[in-house]
Amino acid sequence: QQPNVVRRLRQSRSLWLAFVLSIAGVAVWAYAAATAPKPMPAGPQGGSAAAGLVAGFASGPDSSVGAAPAPVEPRLVDRIAPALVRLGPSFMAGFFLAWAVRKSIKMIVLAAGAAALLFVVLRQVHLAEVDWSTVESHVSEGLEWTKAHADEWSGTVKSYIPSGGAAAIGMFFGARFR
Repeated sequence: QQPNVVRRLRQSRSLWLAFVLSIAGVAVWAYAAATAPKPMPAGPQGGSAAAGLVAGFASGPDSSVGAAPAPVEPRLVDRIAPALVRLGPSFMAGFFLAWAVRKSIKMIVLAAGAAALLFVVLRQVHLAEVDWSTVESHVSEGLEWTKAHADEWSGTVKSYIPSGGAAAIGMFFGARFR
């Protein structure tokens, strides 16, 4: 069973696409860093000191010696690279999170069903008497605790997943993965 799941995960086109997006993002980011234009100083003199002046001292209000470099507007490649790097891992995190939750819910439902069946059988053969009011109070306490901690857990997960849209799409695909 386990190798079959691993094989199907390896054959998942959506996971491969997310992986390729991540690698492409890293490559584009490296390209952007390698081809980034050098900031040029502001002004017509290009940063050279005027004749006869010490660098850093200005001879008048229009002198650009020692001026801060002009801001460089980010290129498209500089803005796309971080987004590409975030999309792939966010999708994969959402995919595996939803897949794990789905598997966990299945196991919890099976365990609860088995426990309920055991209680019914034990009650029918008069081996055990179940106080359902106590069970109900314990279950309600457990649900309240779960609700209280689910918000904390949700906030923690959201803070570590940078792209919510990609994570949501990944969760959709992960919940459907069998």
